[in-house]
Amino acid sequence: MPAKTELFVRRTPGGVFTINREDLCTGSIFFVDSVTGVDAAGYGSNPDVPLATLDYAVGLCTADKGDKIYLMPGHAEAVIAAGTVTLDIAGVTVVGLGNGSLRPTFTFGTNAGATIAVSAANVRLVNLIFDQSGIDAITTGINITAAGCEIEQCKFICSRAAKFAAKSVVMSAAAAGTNIHHCEFSSPVTTAVNCIYTAAAVDNVQITDNRFYGYWSGSPILNDTAAATNVFIGRNTFWMLHATGVPITLHANATGMIVGNHSYLTKNIAAGGSMAAAAALKSENYAAELAHVDGSSQLDPAAGAWA
Repeated sequence: MPAKTELFVRRTPGGVFTINREDLCTGSIFFVDSVTGVDAAGYGSNPDVPLATLDYAVGLCTADKGDKIYLMPGHAEAVIAAGTVTLDIAGVTVVGLGNGSLRPTFTFGTNAGATIAVSAANVRLVNLIFDQSGIDAITTGINITAAGCEIEQCKFICSRAAKFAAKSVVMSAAAAGTNIHHCEFSSPVTTAVNCIYTAAAVDNVQITDNRFYGYWSGSPILNDTAAATNVFIGRNTFWMLHATGVPITLHANATGMIVGNHSYLTKNIAAGGSMAAAAALKSENYAAELAHVDGSSQLDPAAGAWA
């Protein structure tokens, strides 16, 4: 890998650090570390003098300038109430530094209504862990009520021991253009309910290249009540260990495309057994029964007849 190209040096009251070309942004940069940080004036502009919490850092950002917040390896925060973290400044990117378990972790607990609220447009969350197994039935883990949100390369722990998330990510009708990709949703012990949920007629949601593994009594991807439009659900993998879960359920009138998903189910598969989405276009989706691992997946739903 070629060395990073130093683009410029930023001098701040806290010291000097370099900005590399691949890290360039047009706005301000803030650093957050729950171990060494302090939420006070004069902190955050340098990794040696970081802030302590994400919410405080968001409050220092300016809308639509491309501000970036870097969460340091090992950063940890407790989400204990609705809006413990509120991302209410448009265009902010939050990047977690670190690999594996060193990725910044947000642990939900104390209150089943604990949420991270995304209420401003074009917010991006990258490389974070959301542990939603701290209390029974988290109702709205991440609450997206603005357009253009992007969640990528994040891990969601949806259950552990006897505690689980009822809904990990919830979108309102205002969450048009939400893009959730390359994430992991894990429910390895107790049966969670839904991972990505909307009861609204939200438009142009993209859910791609994610991995869903574990026990769900409902559908990891669910749209009910009002029909979503122009949905794209592609290249996801579902490993469903519970006997009743169906990976994808959309409102009967929801429109869009469901393409290239692979499902592995404990229950028996009938045609279309891995999804319920009557009005959506479906292509090259495959399903297999875990009880019959000696054979390949089958097209599901089965190929339709040409006119």
